[in-house]
Amino acid sequence: MALSYALHTFSTLVSTSITDNRLTVIVSEYHQPPPASDQAFEPGINSLCGLVVLFLFSHLGRTAAAVYERDNIYSRLIRVNCLSNYIVVMLNLTNVSDKNVKVGSTLLLIQRHRTITEEYQYDQNISEYKYSVSDLILTKQQRDFYEINGYLVVPKLIPDYLLDRCCNRFIELCHGKAPQNQITMMKDISRMKTGDQGEYLYGKAQDILWDEEFYEYARYPKMLDYVESFIGPNVMGMHSMFINKQPDIGTNSSRHPVHQDLHYFPFRPANLIVAAWTACVPITVNNGCLYVLPGTHTGDLYPHTYPEPKDGEINKLYHELKTNNNNDDPKKVFLEMEKGDTVFFHPLLIHGSGINKTQGFRKAISVHYASSNCNYIDVSGTTQDNIKNEVIDIMAKKGITDVDYTFIWKHHSRLIRGVRANL
Repeated sequence: MALSYALHTFSTLVSTSITDNRLTVIVSEYHQPPPASDQAFEPGINSLCGLVVLFLFSHLGRTAAAVYERDNIYSRLIRVNCLSNYIVVMLNLTNVSDKNVKVGSTLLLIQRHRTITEEYQYDQNISEYKYSVSDLILTKQQRDFYEINGYLVVPKLIPDYLLDRCCNRFIELCHGKAPQNQITMMKDISRMKTGDQGEYLYGKAQDILWDEEFYEYARYPKMLDYVESFIGPNVMGMHSMFINKQPDIGTNSSRHPVHQDLHYFPFRPANLIVAAWTACVPITVNNGCLYVLPGTHTGDLYPHTYPEPKDGEINKLYHELKTNNNNDDPKKVFLEMEKGDTVFFHPLLIHGSGINKTQGFRKAISVHYASSNCNYIDVSGTTQDNIKNEVIDIMAKKGITDVDYTFIWKHHSRLIRGVRANL
């Protein structure tokens, strides 16, 4: 009886708590495992209802929490699949005093509604802007800024608890305390020669979408609303990495030369690709923040190659614009960011990052998203031929042969929201 009342209250809370009625719970199921003792434990009604309000408010950006404690229940969001019109939510319920004791799980199917006005605005704005497709969450000022500059910084978008979990997972990977799965751990070229270990040795964890901790970042609902505003509702995670810029040891290997991300991607159109890059710690010029050249997203894709040796040591696959003369460009903007700040940018935007002059680690996490309506292309014979051949050579050394460049991307990509189409 209590459970039935709780499920009824779910829908009541949604309709009364969300003023525009854009979200409605249409299916709710509570599953309780066999009791460990003679007395079964049933979560309180307020706890179950609180979970729904918590998630809905988090989805709408009204709170950053992902856990909820009430009635001796600790609830953790374990899975969110955000489709175009529905959200599937799974939560684990555990006892507050012992979080290893699972007392149940909750499955919700939430319907997302768009009003007639919203649908009209969505369609109308596609033709007005070239580099974003909707105003789902973007203000006009934000869309205009991105249209002109090719990047947009959103302050405090990602909560601290989520970034802390990602940082901890990276350290676990550095010390072999977490399963590596499909993740590639990339070593800094200079520190490989010094005998360093742990986070002093590893500068990056790449292809992280299939790790449960990192995936929490990639699918964070409010961030996906921004992504959807840029590229549309069918969202693929195509390239992902946790970046650990170590203190530079005088070789300049901690820098990332000026480049365009589209150089690496065998899929188009470019305007349906966007990067999300989040600071996991405060990031400054001193520890090697990103810098961008505003407005360069409207130009062409330039040839890239490795920098000259005189510029210092360079890590694998860190290519530079071949026609680079932008190191002292007066248009260069340094993006100093606080923990949780996220910059979205276009794949043609010219950008890079400096060396880390501090004794701390500059940590960030990033995912490149693309509309699943994009198409793979053959980059043979183009300016991207060199990166294609280099990546295929790397795969061959790992024993993966007779595959084309797109195989690698298909293998590491993951559907994040909406439906899968071409990618």
